[in-house]
Amino acid sequence: MKCFLWFALTCIAGCSSPYQFSNEITSFSTGVDNVRSAYTTGYDNLATDRQTLQTLNFNDTSAKIKLANSCFPGGDSTLPCDFMVNRQGEPQPSPSDPALQADRPKTLDDLNVLANYARALQAVTNAADRAAFDSAAARLNASVTALGKAAGPQAAAGSAAFSAGFNIFAWVLGQALDQERFDTLKQDVNLAAGPVQSIAKGLGTELDLVSETRQLLLTDTITALIAPLKPGYKNYMAREATASQTKAVLIQLRQTKPSQVTDALIKAHDSLRDAINDPKGSFSNFATAVGRFAELAEALKSALTTPAAAKVPSSNPGS
Repeated sequence: MKCFLWFALTCIAGCSSPYQFSNEITSFSTGVDNVRSAYTTGYDNLATDRQTLQTLNFNDTSAKIKLANSCFPGGDSTLPCDFMVNRQGEPQPSPSDPALQADRPKTLDDLNVLANYARALQAVTNAADRAAFDSAAARLNASVTALGKAAGPQAAAGSAAFSAGFNIFAWVLGQALDQERFDTLKQDVNLAAGPVQSIAKGLGTELDLVSETRQLLLTDTITALIAPLKPGYKNYMAREATASQTKAVLIQLRQTKPSQVTDALIKAHDSLRDAINDPKGSFSNFATAVGRFAELAEALKSALTTPAAAKVPSSNPGS
């Protein structure tokens, strides 16, 4: 009996703790939330950008407009419900709109699955008692299974739920929970690595498309704003100021590469996997990778969620 207790104590002494990962996993989760905000708000800003450009064009031309046929019952629901100039045909979606609209439900699902996974990692890392751990472990296992399903059949096959038994002596001595939290993280993070890579790459494509579409709209808006500017133009300063504000948003978007952010997300998660598998040798790489991802994700959120100037100065040339 004494030998068995000595063996249990020896195992306990070698236990790994998840506490050292707590701050970095929190940063990873915040970064994922920022990527989700960048997509959802950036997508919504497309409608605002498009409306701003349309209002500007209508104001400048004093166009006679009417409501498009697509807005009425029985109209073509694949076309935008919008105003149209009488002499023009029905308003058409921009070239990238069909792809963005078709992919949006899947993209939102992937973002939610990824965010749930990141928060479940936090919950397991911070679980302070048995009840909290049991709840957090169930959430993490469910989120890994959801990641696998979202990533496709091959990834789903590997994302089985994980449960483990622990030595009763370790639990009595108060160390089993710490080790169990670490083992749960290790098992599920390893299972999640492939699905996270797959989902992040798809998100990078969608975020790039949102950013590129916004850049096209803002470029057209700036061009329309400055087109009538010349000496004597009464609204020169107001239009030039609006053009400058819009240009600042455009530059911010051009400087932020969404696919680089999702590549950093993959690297951060791969580094988490490596650090959990080899805490002593790989933790510093994990901390560096997470810091880089968090920084890029915050910049992406700022770029895609910043609205362009919504107030459009009227066209009022003077002599």
